[in-house]
Amino acid sequence: MDQYKEYDFIAENIFYPIYEDIAAAILKRTGITKGEMLDIGCGGGHMGFAVMKLAPSFKGTFIDIRPDAINLTLNRAISLGFENRCSAFLGNVDHLSFKDNSFDLVISRGSMPFWENQLTAFKEIYRILSPGGKAYIGGGLGNAKFQARIKEQMESMGKNTFQKSRKDSKALPTQDYIDLFSSLGCTYEIFENNGEGRWFLFVKGEK
Repeated sequence: MDQYKEYDFIAENIFYPIYEDIAAAILKRTGITKGEMLDIGCGGGHMGFAVMKLAPSFKGTFIDIRPDAINLTLNRAISLGFENRCSAFLGNVDHLSFKDNSFDLVISRGSMPFWENQLTAFKEIYRILSPGGKAYIGGGLGNAKFQARIKEQMESMGKNTFQKSRKDSKALPTQDYIDLFSSLGCTYEIFENNGEGRWFLFVKGEK
């Protein structure tokens, strides 16, 4: 099994219960349940599809920098019956190929630590949000119970994913993101704890 197929296997079989839990939090906290959704760094599409399952009025767009991720997402869309509600493209968060004001909801789980230019990425996300649109960006495992179970399963497979991801993360201290949100003039909330992880919710103006 190559590295990316292994990652997708882990997402599908070990991480999978977290996606519905996080999707429910996204919908509750943003209050956005329809329109155009973008999932950045989608991997195999698990996070975006979980949101689309709970909110059937969404149309989903998925982007990732890896062609194999896009192929997995498109195949999974067919297996879920979502092929008419979604599209998937190669894309880099540093330079998104979408017009201004394109999306009502932008989400990303777990890809932020890989973004080379954090501030440019967040500015791009802000640009493509529609007025009143919201972004929910961050990483975590839903809650402490999921985190403990997943850690145990990963260790039983000889994987040290959590330690490696923290070491290699390109994410910035929380205050740097707060300074950026203030400079953009947008309202925001931060959800940060050991069980849930760290998530940024920010809003582009008001309709």
